[in-house]
Amino acid sequence: MLSTFDRITDLTPAPRTPRYQLEVQPHSRHSTILRAEGDLDMTALEEFADTLDELAHATGQVVVDLTDVTFMYSAVVSVLADIDHAHPGRLQVVAPTRPIRMLLDVLAPGIDVTEGTAAAA
Repeated sequence: MLSTFDRITDLTPAPRTPRYQLEVQPHSRHSTILRAEGDLDMTALEEFADTLDELAHATGQVVVDLTDVTFMYSAVVSVLADIDHAHPGRLQVVAPTRPIRMLLDVLAPGIDVTEGTAAAA
């Protein structure tokens, strides 16, 4: 018979499914759209940063579509600000929800944020 301690230590956590999704779509010859959805939390930070950095180096304009983002970790905003600083004029953020827009306005006021859709950007 297992003791209480053995039962607790034998538990293995269930694999977590990501609560976010990133999708890269070519928009034109000189621009690419990075669509994000769900929670851009700590678990999304590394993939988001790597993807955005790669796009900023490989294409002209990068449009980040935040239409379906429900939560954004402050470090993700820092990534946007860093990319915008490293590649001036090449980053555009579109369609953030009101809470995400407020976060961007406070933490990264210099980022080009546009209302509307990524297709119009």
